Amino acid sequence: GGVDISFLFDILMASPVDLFRLYGEKKELDDHPIQHITVRPDPSDIQTWHYVVADLIDDVYRGGYFWGVVRLSQEYPAKPPSVYIKTPWSTVPASTDLVPAMSPADMNRWESLWTIRSILERVVAFLTDIRQTSSPEALRQMRKFASKSLAFNCRDFKFRLMFPELVNVHRERIQLQMPTQGSQTNVDDAVRTRDILPLVALIVFLSIIIEYFR
Repeated sequence: GGVDISFLFDILMASPVDLFRLYGEKKELDDHPIQHITVRPDPSDIQTWHYVVADLIDDVYRGGYFWGVVRLSQEYPAKPPSVYIKTPWSTVPASTDLVPAMSPADMNRWESLWTIRSILERVVAFLTDIRQTSSPEALRQMRKFASKSLAFNCRDFKFRLMFPELVNVHRERIQLQMPTQGSQTNVDDAVRTRDILPLVALIVFLSIIIEYFR
């Protein structure tokens, strides 16, 4: 008895998207990763791809991990996907489809030659454009979002499932903070102990004197 792979044929026939195209895109992304981006397909839905933008050198986004989703249309690549950033990062709501926002004119020239790679490269460029046109107050808020982004992401089960290595990064960050906090606590305890030692010594001395003259 050989292995029955007939179910693969059923999946291929039932899928509304070009799986062979997506497999080729995934292999190309695995072989040549996009700078600053980790991307992988959802194991339960080939039309949904999760990505994280990180390690941006821009001071506004430094330290941030921005998790997003690319949802492919059933006609992909004939029609464009929808792109979202789930992590709070600016005043743009998480429910906003970034594809029209990134460049409305380009959507009128959508071509099947566009790929998940080219889409995500535009996301990074879009983040840069937003940063350059934001007010000082908005930039301060974006820095706060970036500093809290990984902790925010790790509270989501789907993120933990898709990016377990980043969950480990978050845990390591917490562990690095704990010794520092512990060391500071030890220092504070030592200071308090030093301050009360003379009083303790006086109490002990007086106790000895009182006991001696009884």
